[in-house]
Amino acid sequence: MILVSVLRRRIGNSILDGFLIALVKTIVATIFMCVVGAAIICLMRKLPDGRWFNILRLAAVVPSATVIYLLTAKILHIEMLSLLTGRKVDKTKPPQV
Repeated sequence: MILVSVLRRRIGNSILDGFLIALVKTIVATIFMCVVGAAIICLMRKLPDGRWFNILRLAAVVPSATVIYLLTAKILHIEMLSLLTGRKVDKTKPPQV
């Protein structure tokens, strides 16, 4: 919060332009990621307990959830995540709604 107030003084109110939209899009992408992760864990619930099966669960859930999150971020055009998705951000255009 302190950083935002300092940046507001130096840059102006434009620092928070599109913040709420980006926040909602990020929450939607996070929900999709959690649903996919929970679904994969649900599908693997019949596996026996043990270290190797837990490693297998992690090896299935983490990459799948990451891919779903990045795909959702690309589909929703989350400009704040352009570093992760590899998309160039055009600073001359206003944020997409």
